[in-house]
Amino acid sequence: MSNESIKKRIEESLTKFEIGELNLNALKESIELNGQALESMPYDLIKDIDEIEYQLTQCAFADEEDCQYDVATTISFIKNWLSKVPS
Repeated sequence: MSNESIKKRIEESLTKFEIGELNLNALKESIELNGQALESMPYDLIKDIDEIEYQLTQCAFADEEDCQYDVATTISFIKNWLSKVPS
């Protein structure tokens, strides 16, 4: 599978999350699963996957505890990261 189709899967997951069809944990799982399949990734982009997973875990935990969290910053980080992923 090409990086382009993997990126589209992640983008679809983001869209579903933003319209409420996907929860934080499902978004995180999608990024983990699809992120591992990406090829020819620079090291800094690979490390960013770890940061994305960490941020989503924090947001999900805060949500479970009924605490406030800023998922918009994480979504912005993901979109910025996706724009750098090689096709």
